[in-house]
Amino acid sequence: MVRVRVSYVALVADATGKREEVIEVSSKCTLGELLEVIMSKYPKLRELSREVTITALVNGVSNDLRTLLKDGDEVALLPPASGG
Repeated sequence: MVRVRVSYVALVADATGKREEVIEVSSKCTLGELLEVIMSKYPKLRELSREVTITALVNGVSNDLRTLLKDGDEVALLPPASGG
Protein backbone atom coordinates (compact mmCIF):
# COMPACT_ATOMS: atom_id res chain seq x y z
CA MET A 1 0.00 0.00 0.00
CA VAL A 2 0.99 3.60 -0.65
CA ARG A 3 0.09 6.59 1.50
CA VAL A 4 -0.38 9.85 -0.41
CA ARG A 5 -1.00 13.27 1.15
CA VAL A 6 -3.64 15.15 -0.83
CA SER A 7 -4.07 18.92 -0.51
CA TYR A 8 -7.23 20.67 -1.67
CA VAL A 9 -6.96 24.35 -2.62
CA ALA A 10 -9.64 27.10 -2.84
CA LEU A 11 -12.83 25.88 -4.62
CA VAL A 12 -11.59 22.29 -4.44
CA ALA A 13 -11.35 22.55 -0.64
CA ASP A 14 -14.86 24.00 -0.57
CA ALA A 15 -16.15 21.00 -2.56
CA THR A 16 -14.47 18.43 -0.30
CA GLY A 17 -14.88 20.25 3.01
CA LYS A 18 -11.21 19.56 3.73
CA ARG A 19 -7.84 21.22 3.18
CA GLU A 20 -5.88 17.97 3.17
CA GLU A 21 -5.97 14.30 4.00
CA VAL A 22 -3.89 11.15 3.65
CA ILE A 23 -5.30 8.52 1.30
CA GLU A 24 -4.04 4.95 1.18
CA VAL A 25 -4.06 3.32 -2.27
CA SER A 26 -2.57 0.23 -3.92
CA SER A 27 1.12 0.21 -4.77
CA LYS A 28 0.30 0.27 -8.51
CA CYS A 29 -2.06 3.26 -8.26
CA THR A 30 -1.78 5.96 -10.92
CA LEU A 31 -2.62 9.63 -10.53
CA GLY A 32 -5.73 9.06 -12.66
CA GLU A 33 -6.89 6.22 -10.41
CA LEU A 34 -6.34 8.35 -7.31
CA LEU A 35 -8.41 11.13 -8.86
CA GLU A 36 -11.24 8.66 -9.52
CA VAL A 37 -11.12 7.54 -5.86
CA ILE A 38 -11.31 11.17 -4.74
CA MET A 39 -14.14 12.05 -7.16
CA SER A 40 -16.13 9.03 -5.93
CA LYS A 41 -15.60 10.09 -2.33
CA TYR A 42 -16.63 13.71 -2.96
CA PRO A 43 -19.58 14.03 -5.41
CA LYS A 44 -19.47 17.84 -5.14
CA LEU A 45 -15.89 17.75 -6.43
CA ARG A 46 -16.98 15.62 -9.41
CA GLU A 47 -19.65 18.23 -10.18
CA LEU A 48 -17.08 21.02 -9.91
CA SER A 49 -14.72 19.16 -12.26
CA ARG A 50 -17.43 19.24 -14.93
CA GLU A 51 -17.49 23.04 -14.73
CA VAL A 52 -13.79 23.91 -14.32
CA THR A 53 -10.47 22.27 -15.06
CA ILE A 54 -8.84 20.98 -11.91
CA THR A 55 -5.05 20.73 -12.01
CA ALA A 56 -3.31 17.89 -10.19
CA LEU A 57 0.30 18.36 -9.14
CA VAL A 58 2.46 15.53 -7.78
CA ASN A 59 5.24 16.86 -5.56
CA GLY A 60 4.71 20.32 -7.06
CA VAL A 61 4.96 19.19 -10.69
CA SER A 62 2.26 18.65 -13.31
CA ASN A 63 2.13 14.96 -14.24
CA ASP A 64 0.45 12.62 -16.68
CA LEU A 65 -2.58 10.74 -15.32
CA ARG A 66 -0.63 7.49 -15.90
CA THR A 67 2.04 8.54 -13.39
CA LEU A 68 2.53 5.85 -10.72
CA LEU A 69 2.28 7.22 -7.21
CA LYS A 70 4.90 6.43 -4.59
CA ASP A 71 4.64 6.27 -0.82
CA GLY A 72 4.94 9.78 0.61
CA ASP A 73 3.98 11.61 -2.59
CA GLU A 74 2.11 14.88 -2.15
CA VAL A 75 -0.73 15.57 -4.55
CA ALA A 76 -2.31 19.03 -4.75
CA LEU A 77 -5.63 19.65 -6.48
CA LEU A 78 -6.11 23.23 -7.64
CA PRO A 79 -8.85 25.06 -9.51
CA PRO A 80 -7.98 27.36 -12.42
CA ALA A 81 -5.98 30.44 -11.43
CA SER A 82 -7.82 33.72 -11.55
CA GLY A 83 -6.93 37.21 -10.66
CA GLY A 84 -6.66 40.66 -11.92
